Amino acid sequence: MYLKELEIRNFQSHVNSKFKFGPGVNVITGISQAGKTAIIRAMLLLFTNRPSGVDKYRHKYTDNNVVSVKGKFSDNTTVTIRKGDRLNQYILNDETFERFGASCPQEIQEALNLADINIQTQLESHFLITDSASQISKTINKITNLESGDKWIAEATRRINTVNVQKQQLQADIENLEEEYHVLDGIEEIPPLLNRIRQQSAKRDGLISQREAIQNQLQLLRVAKQKKNRMPPVNRINGVLDKLSEVMNLKAEAVQRRRALDVYTQHKARGLVLQKKLEKLKKMYIQVLKTTGKCPTCFSKVTAASIKRIKEAL
Repeated sequence: MYLKELEIRNFQSHVNSKFKFGPGVNVITGISQAGKTAIIRAMLLLFTNRPSGVDKYRHKYTDNNVVSVKGKFSDNTTVTIRKGDRLNQYILNDETFERFGASCPQEIQEALNLADINIQTQLESHFLITDSASQISKTINKITNLESGDKWIAEATRRINTVNVQKQQLQADIENLEEEYHVLDGIEEIPPLLNRIRQQSAKRDGLISQREAIQNQLQLLRVAKQKKNRMPPVNRINGVLDKLSEVMNLKAEAVQRRRALDVYTQHKARGLVLQKKLEKLKKMYIQVLKTTGKCPTCFSKVTAASIKRIKEAL
């Protein structure tokens, strides 16, 4: 696929210019300041959406502020880019693309299938002639799709270098470990020494336990001695016990007397009750005598003097 027609509107010195190209090499000739470089810039704008800031490339002597570059290719694909104050637009055949920023839409890139290698500006050096051997190799690999091989070789080289660095580090670690290994000479004598240390440690723990037990016993003895010193003499205790016995005897005697007093009090209360009943009976008896005027025993007549004597006798 090659560029067949190019139409430029309002771009630098081109108000409305149309060009037709054929397959192979096409040469644009003309005097200086005639717009030849502007054609290349217009192609770059169409292919890459560059240069940015298209305002400075807009034609100064036209009322139309929209810059437009349209390309028609040999397979009848048509691509147009239009830029204005508020316009940023690509048209692929009949499909419009907007809001793509400063980049070229992916659909346009796939349709054109062009890269930087396909375009050379006016001031660039001749293609491949002045490049270095490595740059020429990379360019050829990119053209022939062998660029992946370069990536694989670079990745393999990177991994080899990494492995070599790791190998050197491991070798240094081995040497350091060998030096440290010599420091451990005589390590076979350590286990018997550890056994003796454990035995001595066990003996020490046993002695510590015995010492603590003895200290506890001594503390108990000190406490017992202090209590003994605070205890009163035996003679004093005996005297206190004798007095306590007397007190207990007096208490027992008092209890007995208390009980006897309680019995007396009960009998006295009962006697008072009986005394009251007796007085009541006496009154009733005298009243009967007064009422009947006869002795209830012999049924003889009772006088007032007799009643008085009976009352006194009762």
